[in-house]
Amino acid sequence: MNCASTATGRCSYADAENLVQETMIRAWRERESLNDPERLRPWLYRIVTRARPDFLARRLV
Repeated sequence: MNCASTATGRCSYADAENLVQETMIRAWRERESLNDPERLRPWLYRIVTRARPDFLARRLV
């Protein structure tokens, strides 16, 4: 995950780490929805794109 992946393109290293951690937590919770292990990358991408707005909203507060 890099900072260019956020809506503004600007974040700290700690922010990027926190977003990765949030993504991994969500991935663990949704692991049963991964039906094809070869589709791991797009599956994780969908999770991070759904996690990003929540993360950015919390960051602005």
